[in-house]
Amino acid sequence: MYFRPRHRRGTYPLAREHALPRGVRLLLAVGAVLFAAYLLWTLLLSILGLAGGGERAGAMLMTEDRGTVTVTIDGKQQRAENGMMLFPGESVATGPGAHASLQFFDGSRARMNDGAELALIESSRGSSSSRVSMELKQGTLWLLTADSKSFSGSVLLSVTTPMLSFEVPRGAEATLSPTSLVVYSDEGQGIGMTVAGHDAIVISEGQQWAIAAGSAVGDDLYALRSPLDPVAARTPFVLESRQKLLPRAASGTSTSGRPDGAELISLTLPAANSTLTQATVDVRGTVGAGVTSVLVNGYPAVFDAAKGTFSQQLSPPDGTDDIEIHIQALDAQRNVLGDFRRMVKRAPAAPLEAPTVTVPAKTGQTYRTASEELILRGTAPVGAKGIMVNDYKLQLFDPVKGEWSYVASIRLRNMVTGINTYDVTALDAAGKKSAAARITIL
Repeated sequence: MYFRPRHRRGTYPLAREHALPRGVRLLLAVGAVLFAAYLLWTLLLSILGLAGGGERAGAMLMTEDRGTVTVTIDGKQQRAENGMMLFPGESVATGPGAHASLQFFDGSRARMNDGAELALIESSRGSSSSRVSMELKQGTLWLLTADSKSFSGSVLLSVTTPMLSFEVPRGAEATLSPTSLVVYSDEGQGIGMTVAGHDAIVISEGQQWAIAAGSAVGDDLYALRSPLDPVAARTPFVLESRQKLLPRAASGTSTSGRPDGAELISLTLPAANSTLTQATVDVRGTVGAGVTSVLVNGYPAVFDAAKGTFSQQLSPPDGTDDIEIHIQALDAQRNVLGDFRRMVKRAPAAPLEAPTVTVPAKTGQTYRTASEELILRGTAPVGAKGIMVNDYKLQLFDPVKGEWSYVASIRLRNMVTGINTYDVTALDAAGKKSAAARITIL
């Protein structure tokens, strides 16, 4: 019997055809490339310290005349120099008997005990929000954050350890370690603390939290919280940190700290009765003999002992018209030798432009609707710190985004059947209102 071979007529694929159309596959490929580019760009910004739109800022490192302090820069360890700057991606370690301090751009200060290792993860300064992030790998850290009156804008300061994470508010004094937290004071609701696998808790002023090394945390983190032990507030490390980083007045001396009242401090910038036009204030001056350090508004200044010169940059809070420059000259024992004050004024800010209304109609228009609820949307002018709709201040307005929204509803009783007039105004840092943008809803 003869068999005739079968042949398929026409072409056929060598492999199974793709289930997705070619156009969809091309779109997915383009999306993958764009996503990879975004990740690379984000990584580059993080390396350069520009992520989040903030300006990369360093921290000034101060060493003490005992023990060895080292820094690791670009993966290389070297001996630290007093007054050098530490930037994100760099770390500092203290040897036996050694201590080191850091001063950040907002005036916050940290002091490391001996045998400590601290890495600066992020330090960025923005126009409205800034961030400082550190990793305490070992040892104890004394921390004093600047209060809300000393620095404009918000600063998110966080510290992580191998076990704990801390969110530290403004105006707080505390000591942190990989297994403990002691809060001496704070001007907010306390320090937020997180342990992996648990909900965050808050440790407030006059409280402490600690766990023994190797012990299980348990389900109730608050069970490890206790009132502040008076002994913990007066340990040699804490007392020494306060003595070195906080001024103390000398007794029995004149304002200048000298019996003859001789001039000790000379302030060259800012000039007397000057008017400031910028957000920051450059402070410069000279001091006489016997001065070993200078404080400007309570914060250590960059001091050249050989030349007797000092400098500092301040960021007064927004909305402050009269700014006091307070200079204190200290000796080696942290006694105040000289005290100098100067008042300067800030130039009045230009009035804000009116916000704009874009939804459901534009500024000045009348919108007719049968709906019982509407969402009003618009944009805020540059420099706006708040938005008001009639007499209500929006709670969720973000100045960084510059957009606002407002729900008008009969159910919420901010809308009625008939004529509704909404005046939208912007608020500056001093609480001054802009002109109103009006929209009418019928």
